Amino acid sequence: MEESESATFVAETEDVPLQINWLKDGKPIKESSAKYNFTADGKRYTLQILSCDSNDIGQYQAKAIGKKGETFAAFSLNVVPPGDL
Repeated sequence: MEESESATFVAETEDVPLQINWLKDGKPIKESSAKYNFTADGKRYTLQILSCDSNDIGQYQAKAIGKKGETFAAFSLNVVPPGDL
């Protein structure tokens, strides 16, 4: 991923969860942040990171909380300066 591009992560669940939490490096992502766009469509959940930079490098997780417990989907993001790909 080059700097200033957007990155999108998609997680789909088998059942509609009670709650979905997005994490970066194990810490909750603030849904109020203008840097991120969160969408939910049935059992499909999307995290979009707008205009990536080196601060966005890391491990991302979607944590689905359901009646039977928690399930995680993990994603990794690396960001390089323009032209380095």
